[in-house]
Amino acid sequence: MPVNLERQKRLLDFLLQKNLLKAEDVEAVAKEATELNKDLEQVILDKHLIEQETLVKAMAEFLGLAYIDLT
Repeated sequence: MPVNLERQKRLLDFLLQKNLLKAEDVEAVAKEATELNKDLEQVILDKHLIEQETLVKAMAEFLGLAYIDLT
C-alpha cells in the first residue's frame, strides 16, 4: 500500500475512533477521494461531514501537533 493510501487509511480510522465519522461515511469518503483524485479532507468538507475547525483540530491531534486558533 503506498504511503499516501496508508496515511489516508490511518486518518479515516482515527476519525472513526473519535466518532467524527460513521463507518458508512468512511467508505464513501475513501471511494470518492479515490475516484475524483481529491484529498480526504476536501471530500469530508465538501460533504459537510465535519466542520472545518473540528477537522483541523482532529488533524492536529492525528499529526501530534498543537492546535492554535489564530482567529
